[in-house]
Amino acid sequence: MAKKKRNASKKSSTEKLTRAEREAEELKKYRRTRLILIIMASVALVAILAAAVVGIILAVRANESVDYMNDDLSQFVYISEDDYKKFPVKLKIDPIDEMAIDSALAEALYNMRGDAEYDGVSYHVPIKSGVRDVIQAGDDAYIYYIGYELGEDGEKLYFGGGCNFSKELPDMLGIGSGSFITGFESGLIGKKPNEYSTLSVVKDRGIEYGDYVVLTYTVISDGSGSSTDGKDVSVTLKLEEGVTDKRYGVGFEEFLLGKTVGEIEGSATTTLGTEKLKYTDVTVTKVLRGGDKPITLEARFPRDYPNDQTMAGKTVFFDVYVKKMTFYETPAIDESFVTEKLKMTLDEIKKYGDEGASILECYRGYLEDNIKATVLDSAASSIRGAMWDHFNAKVVIKRLPEGEVRDYYNDYIDDIYSEYDNNKSYYSTFEEFVATYMEIDDPNAVGWENKVREQAELAVTEKLVFYYVIRREGFIPTGEVYEENFKRVKEELLAEILEAYKCTEDQYKTREEYEAAVAEYREWMEESYGDAYFRDNVIYEYAIEKLMGFADIEYEG
Repeated sequence: MAKKKRNASKKSSTEKLTRAEREAEELKKYRRTRLILIIMASVALVAILAAAVVGIILAVRANESVDYMNDDLSQFVYISEDDYKKFPVKLKIDPIDEMAIDSALAEALYNMRGDAEYDGVSYHVPIKSGVRDVIQAGDDAYIYYIGYELGEDGEKLYFGGGCNFSKELPDMLGIGSGSFITGFESGLIGKKPNEYSTLSVVKDRGIEYGDYVVLTYTVISDGSGSSTDGKDVSVTLKLEEGVTDKRYGVGFEEFLLGKTVGEIEGSATTTLGTEKLKYTDVTVTKVLRGGDKPITLEARFPRDYPNDQTMAGKTVFFDVYVKKMTFYETPAIDESFVTEKLKMTLDEIKKYGDEGASILECYRGYLEDNIKATVLDSAASSIRGAMWDHFNAKVVIKRLPEGEVRDYYNDYIDDIYSEYDNNKSYYSTFEEFVATYMEIDDPNAVGWENKVREQAELAVTEKLVFYYVIRREGFIPTGEVYEENFKRVKEELLAEILEAYKCTEDQYKTREEYEAAVAEYREWMEESYGDAYFRDNVIYEYAIEKLMGFADIEYEG
């Protein structure tokens, strides 16, 4: 009953509204509904427009290119001045010291040496003949030598490969030829071989202390120590009381004493610490006596010595015995040497020495400067690599221009397929080629496109950073400098293209035909590469040297 009553009440109140009032109420409802629809439509329109704007932005960025010389590159990358200046570089180089300069001086004079004559007389004679007896750069020395390191107690520790005593004839060494390690050849300069001991072969007696013994053997260890078994070992040792046993085991000295050349002993047993060693097939092939006063010199193996990494960079010593000499005329380092040999003025050479320095001292300074320049030139790739590693680690990437990345990506892809077309006969599948070409461990080269993408992004990043820094520093060539280098870069590339396509004048009947062909290649080159390519190369060559000047080089000499 209550429910019916409420309904009746509602019906009653509605019936009391006039027609005008009901129409007014309906109009209010219509307006509210319309407002809601308008609001909803506006929101939808804003969303559509926003999506469209985002789409437009993405579409624009997908094709975005960069004017590296004029655009604001800070929208893409940022690197602080503190971060791009003084980037660290560690270079392992041979020390640039007096030994290195002495060697450079000897090499320079050796390359300028004249005929093998003295006072107008040609000769090739032993030292004892009395002809000039002082060794100088440019001479040829016939020598025997043995090399060693010095132990903490001053003991000579002979190293393998540093001796030529087993040879029937001595080695001929041009003083300054660069045939031996740094310091060896220059260490002989100024020496008078007549004042030093010679090396003689012993044939009429058994081995004594102080003799050099050339022998072969096989050694077998009982495994109780750190020694390893060897096979067909060939060594040259100096028999020294108490020293030889220390190296080869107690009993080895006694075993060798009295032995003669060619004498074979079945075996010898020694004790090296707690280890038992058994030497078999010991054969003495040569015995020599060097005397008590060899020419002793200091030398140094290069850091990149390829034959034995254990000796790389080490300072060693050699005892040298001169058998005979050939003397050569070499120029004196005086004013005529500077003007005629170096093609320099006295003022130019004096810049390399202190005030009042002699011409020789100035020339040594000149050589030192050349050594440093050569070292830096050979280390340029290492410095550039360290620079890019540092820049890449410090740069803040805000975003990358997708159009630029895509262009690099497509170029890399094209290069890969081109290389594959040229080399596919060597590979079973494209994937195998790509795995090798891109150094991917997986033979199926899974994800190789992603790696190409990474390379493209890195290339764009480095170019952005490069231009960001050089524009900030003002490392941009201008005027005549730019124009001359722009022309040079074009001519160098044209020469490469002509060589690659074997376009030479002798391939054409007339000079005019050749010049017309060159003009066609030039037109093709300029259309294919475009001015931006040549501009980038000019700027890169100019600026990269200046950027490398920011290197904080630590020499590990």
